[in-house]
Amino acid sequence: GRFLVRMDAHAEYAPDYLLRSVELLEEGAADAVGGIQVPAPGAPTATARAIAALQGTRAGLGGGAHRRPGYEGAAATLWLGAFRRDAVERIGGFDEALFRSEDNDFYQRLRAAGGRLLISHRIRAHYFCRPTVAALARQAFVTGRELLPTLVRNPRALAPRHLVPGAALLVPAGLAVAAWRWPPALWLLAGVGGAYLILALSTAASVAVRSGAATFFPALVALPLLHSAYGLGTLAGLLWAPFARARGPRPGPPSHAR
Repeated sequence: GRFLVRMDAHAEYAPDYLLRSVELLEEGAADAVGGIQVPAPGAPTATARAIAALQGTRAGLGGGAHRRPGYEGAAATLWLGAFRRDAVERIGGFDEALFRSEDNDFYQRLRAAGGRLLISHRIRAHYFCRPTVAALARQAFVTGRELLPTLVRNPRALAPRHLVPGAALLVPAGLAVAAWRWPPALWLLAGVGGAYLILALSTAASVAVRSGAATFFPALVALPLLHSAYGLGTLAGLLWAPFARARGPRPGPPSHAR
């Protein structure tokens, strides 16, 4: 075939998902196209509704273009994606040694090879989020853990924002240690904590407005656990990063394309 389409398991696709993807690829405006991720609760509970609502907030997962309803335009990365086969073969496909961040690596290499990425609101799928706070924390930890190994294999694959949760954990820890010798650090620590509390409360309030009052406290609990699990995973990745190159060679153009 001329096209490849990636479809993950935790999703339900619009009936015209493949049709719209292929139509855009055939127009020739892009080498890879993707759609809008519509978060859906993974269970019929207030906690699941809160987790799904957090996915669409900037504080939750950063507010990527594929989470913006109605977005149509160029992108740096895609959720899932449909590709021109020749473009995939030109860069050697996905790096199978990576886990959870192989899409960041793939799209960076595709852009570096001159590939064009497009997001269209005409391509839609519902993503079923993790149903419990514990499951969300486990997912976030593993995702964070793969960041540094990915950077070892491809230093341009990720943006600085991906490392913010890990760095943010080090700030209060450093202030707490500094407070033993420098008491003003306690005031700075309180300021950091207060600012984060305001962020968490305002985010939980916005979730409650959209998804019902019962989601306020689950969102207030889920947000800091999401951030801390992701950050702890990033720090744990320091143990995995030295061995990232040993996972195997990085993909490159096949011999017939060189």
